[in-house]
Amino acid sequence: SYFQQSLELYTGLGQQLKVADCRNNMGNVYKYLGNYNQSVDSYFKALQSYTDANETGGIASCYDNIGIVFDLQGNYREALEYYFRSLRLREIVGDTNELTNSLCNIGIMYYYLADYEKAREYQEKNLDLSRKIKDIRGIGIAYNNLGSISERQGNAEQAIAYYRSALNIFKKTGERHALCDVHIYIANLYIKQNKTVEAKHHLDQARNLGEEIGYRQGVANALLGLGKLGIPENRSGTEKYLLKALQLGEEIGIPEVVLSASEQLSDLYW
Repeated sequence: SYFQQSLELYTGLGQQLKVADCRNNMGNVYKYLGNYNQSVDSYFKALQSYTDANETGGIASCYDNIGIVFDLQGNYREALEYYFRSLRLREIVGDTNELTNSLCNIGIMYYYLADYEKAREYQEKNLDLSRKIKDIRGIGIAYNNLGSISERQGNAEQAIAYYRSALNIFKKTGERHALCDVHIYIANLYIKQNKTVEAKHHLDQARNLGEEIGYRQGVANALLGLGKLGIPENRSGTEKYLLKALQLGEEIGIPEVVLSASEQLSDLYW
């Protein structure tokens, strides 16, 4: 491969940093291919090369990458360990931009581990720092994550407020995939509150946006939401939404969508 040839070349020339970069890039390729064991192996080799060269930025990058792979594997405590290592290095060198990513990642890991107070603590730190450096996108992500935390803690109104703040940011940054997702998050909360009109408004927004940008997963989730509304006088309409969601879920390979649509259809028929 290209990276293997480059690795051999730079190793022969004794260019330690180039060797480290190659190994780091090889880790990225393996990660995207889903070969996580080889990915982590490449990252650890890159980490050793960056350490030998005393390249702090590269070391922190490897910590982040190793954390991401552990995250993808569901090994959240191991991921947390490496995200913290990255955080400490970013703090030492004053790498403010990357520091927000570390804070965000740590908050997400605590969320997955159901430690919602810790998750909130780090997302609030992420929000504060993102505001300080005027990272508009980072602010939107922090609001979205705080919305998810509030939702899990049972504070629906606070969650909706955070999600609305995220919506406003993503409208400014033009991140339409994120916009679609947040509309669905808000709609699902309104469904739980039996606020049908408000829920349908956000689901229609998500569906239209998803269709416009070709975001089929977003469309499928919007259709599921429309099916959840379960308007009794419109049984055929509900069935149509759910069948379309089921079809999309099967076409793009999302088991959660297929399962949810199937369960709702079963409830509808019986």
